[in-house]
Parts: sequence; structure tokens; C-alpha cells
Amino acid sequence: MENFIARFKSFWLCLLIFFSLSLMAQENITINASRSTLDKDSSFASFENLVIEQNNVTISSLLAQVDNLNFKKNIWTFSGDFRLKNSSFSLSAVSGQVEFNNYSISVAVFNGSPASFTTDSNDTATSFGQSNKIEFNQEEGILRFLGDAQVNIRNTSFSGCDLIYDIENERISAGYSECGENIQITISMNDNE
Repeated sequence: MENFIARFKSFWLCLLIFFSLSLMAQENITINASRSTLDKDSSFASFENLVIEQNNVTISSLLAQVDNLNFKKNIWTFSGDFRLKNSSFSLSAVSGQVEFNNYSISVAVFNGSPASFTTDSNDTATSFGQSNKIEFNQEEGILRFLGDAQVNIRNTSFSGCDLIYDIENERISAGYSECGENIQITISMNDNE
């Protein structure tokens, strides 16, 4: 019986340590706004001049709305100077949405004419792009440029109606779109080494 109790205690201790480490791994989320309205009955919230920060990610917008403040799963809607910035790139647009799953960004959609992207790099080989809509998939590290898309990587420019950009590997491919446009690639000979 003592052996069973010792194992039972060890099991619960390991379980407690596991959950404590899991909670520690989740970074705090900070919300700052010049004005907010919270409806305690419906959990609806709206914000003006909003800034959301978590770890190295900052989201900002003139106006924001969310149906609940539970970041385990919620969708924020932004309008007016909508921006997302992390340590390696930034995205901006007139409006968009961010979906949070398990306390971190899952997907962000930027709508504008244009929505834009730029890498934040000290070297001169900065990548940038713009389109009518940009979809950012955090888990996959992919940006999808939809509608009148143009992406520049170093000395090469890509344009089309649907471009998919792998941020980490700086790879671009043509997506599948019903617009019928081919991808166009322009290589600047002035910048070639």
C-alpha cells in the first residue's frame, strides 16, 4: 500500500510540474487602449487606439472589437491603421482580423489597398510586398498575397494575383487562383552580384 501511495504522489507531483511549466511557457498578453467599452453580459469589448503586446509581437489599430477577451480562442476585428509587428517583419493595412488560439496568434488577415509587408532587417536585402489582402499563418510561417500582389525579395520582383511567401526560407510560389493571371518575375540586373 505504501508503494501505491508513493507512486500516486509521484504521479500527481509530475502532473503538477508539467502544468506549471506549461503555464509558464505562455507569455502574458497586455492590452493598452485610450478608451474601452466592456459589456459584462455579452463579453463584447471595443477599444480605441489599441495596442496588444505578447512576447515580441505588437498589434495596434485605431479601433478594435472582440466578442470575448478569452485568448484561448477569439477573433479580433480591427479598423484604421491596423499593424502587426514582430522582431523580423511587419504587416499593415486599413483593416483586418486576428484569430487567437491557445493564447497566441493563429491567423491574421490584412485588408487594404494596399495591405503591405516588410522585413525588419539591418542588411540591405530587405523583402517587402503588397496586395489587396494578405493572409498570415503564424504556425506555417506563410504569407499569402491576394489580388494585385507584388513581392520583392532582394533584387527580384514577383507579381500576380495570388503569391505565397515562406518568410523564413524567403521562398515564393504562385498560389491557385481563379483570376487566370500568370506569375511575372522581374530580375533587376543592377543589383546582381
